[in-house]
Amino acid sequence: MGNAFEPYPALLLIPMVLAMPIIVAHVPLFGEGGGSLDDALPVDDPTKSWVIYTSHEGSDQVDYYRLSLKEGDTLLVGIIVPASEGRRGFSPDMVVMGPGLGENGTFPPTVQRASGGYLALASETPSHLVYEPFSPGTFYELASIEMSAPADGDYYVAVYDGSNGGDYGLVVGKRESFTLGEWLTIPFSLMTVYRWEGQQWWTILAPGVGAFIVGMAVSASALRGSRRRPDARWLLLSIAGSLMIASGAIFGYQTASKLWQVGGLEPAAALSVAFALIPLLLGAAALKMAHRSLDGRVTSRFRVALLVIAALALMSWSGWVIGPAMVAMAAFLPSSLSKRL
Repeated sequence: MGNAFEPYPALLLIPMVLAMPIIVAHVPLFGEGGGSLDDALPVDDPTKSWVIYTSHEGSDQVDYYRLSLKEGDTLLVGIIVPASEGRRGFSPDMVVMGPGLGENGTFPPTVQRASGGYLALASETPSHLVYEPFSPGTFYELASIEMSAPADGDYYVAVYDGSNGGDYGLVVGKRESFTLGEWLTIPFSLMTVYRWEGQQWWTILAPGVGAFIVGMAVSASALRGSRRRPDARWLLLSIAGSLMIASGAIFGYQTASKLWQVGGLEPAAALSVAFALIPLLLGAAALKMAHRSLDGRVTSRFRVALLVIAALALMSWSGWVIGPAMVAMAAFLPSSLSKRL
């Protein structure tokens, strides 16, 4: 690369980063269904692709959700459970109620009936896990339905299980769309999804903590080798790069553990590997820039390269927003303010 940082290899990541919104399956939500039809949890924009991660206490508890649709809108709902819940036999059923549905199946006596018809869907635990590369995650798909809404109005989904309790996800809609806030908070939401799967916080965070320590140690070792004193820009870039590497390590660990659960490689795992590698590469680039900032010659090209790293990191969820923000700060930091520490 020569003595000046060349951002062009990092630019090769742009097509993959720009393709992420196309690949993404669902926007994660966290909440509880209402306890009756009157206080059913409303799902905003129910044609959009969501998963509501929640829990069910059993003992005849029924969770109610409300979807307001227009005639011809896609009515898609389904139930998933994490691998641990599926293995122990937790399989809640659901009833979809609303205008124009007719009467299909046996209506459960514990469920409040809404006006219109209904579709009663019994869950059956499938024999194989589904691998989802975006999280990455593994789960069982228990029941689902997709159809065009036959009329305008409110459709209700009731999820119930008379004896068992456990964690489940309600899948709603299929139109893939993200707001900026939803996109930026995905890395934090995924942590909560891992907890929904039954993982402990220490198992989720340990790979990231270890990777962060290694990243800072590598940067400190390079600093000692340079025989120069650190400054504020070096510190910002070292922490930012280590955070990006930590986020990639967590995603990589989750990928490996989920592939272990499904018992081998999945074609979709290539996408998961890419999601893990991008933060690692960007983190390594930030650490390299931290080392090169020590000579005190911060050119316009150097600052532009930092902004490229920050933008790619933000789009790829590298460093939990904090990392990209720190790289951008380092890019804009005036040399007069970057005092030696």
